[in-house]
Amino acid sequence: MGTLPAPAPQRASEIAAAGAVPARVLTPPDGEDPDELLARVAQQGFDELIRCSQPSLEFLLSRELAQVASNAAPEARARTVRAVAGLVNAAPDALTRDIYVDTIARKLGIAEDAVRRSLAGKDVARQSTNTQSAPAAQPVSASVLKVELVIVEAIIRQPELRAVLAESGVLSEFLSAPLRDAADEICGGAEVAGVIRQVEPDSLRERLADGLAEMERAGGSFDAQRLRHYLKKHSQTVALERKQRPSPRVPRV
Repeated sequence: MGTLPAPAPQRASEIAAAGAVPARVLTPPDGEDPDELLARVAQQGFDELIRCSQPSLEFLLSRELAQVASNAAPEARARTVRAVAGLVNAAPDALTRDIYVDTIARKLGIAEDAVRRSLAGKDVARQSTNTQSAPAAQPVSASVLKVELVIVEAIIRQPELRAVLAESGVLSEFLSAPLRDAADEICGGAEVAGVIRQVEPDSLRERLADGLAEMERAGGSFDAQRLRHYLKKHSQTVALERKQRPSPRVPRV
């Protein structure tokens, strides 16, 4: 079954939000035609309806938040916060953004500080992962890093491949934490441009951008079969490197 097109109010609100244009959403009672509504209530009544209408950003935010419950899985709630980040950041002023943050926190049952960190690109889950892995961090070999870059570039250029990566389980084997986090957020529906901006260090972000540009110039289709080839290659390379890595010495008592 194909995906239904977005309703007109949603699509118009998304266009307004992308252009940072203030807009409001007026939903006629019982789906009444706007022309008929205007003729029925006359201009004065119509102006009153406009004053009571909903700002377009609030309309979009409400639709996104309505899709997940406060008792949903943590991963689902985290994806929702990342998905609405662009809407919150498009708010016209700091006070409106604070109100949106409060709304998100209450609706999803998440602490406000955690919501703010996620919106700022400092996800709690990411910080926890990085903190836990830091003591045992190992340099990522050039061969593994190259394959991981190609995989991330592929899911950026071909959105339909994100499900293939997510279902493969290979993402948990990524040795580059920044690329693993970026791929996880992209598979979760986060805005690609924002995710790329968060990749650190700068040299890795530049390599990712250069790879995307090269893939664009090369043209052609990076299909699921080709992606699975790289996923298999990644698993094999990581397994080989782990096998060759010397075991830590256990001190004698």
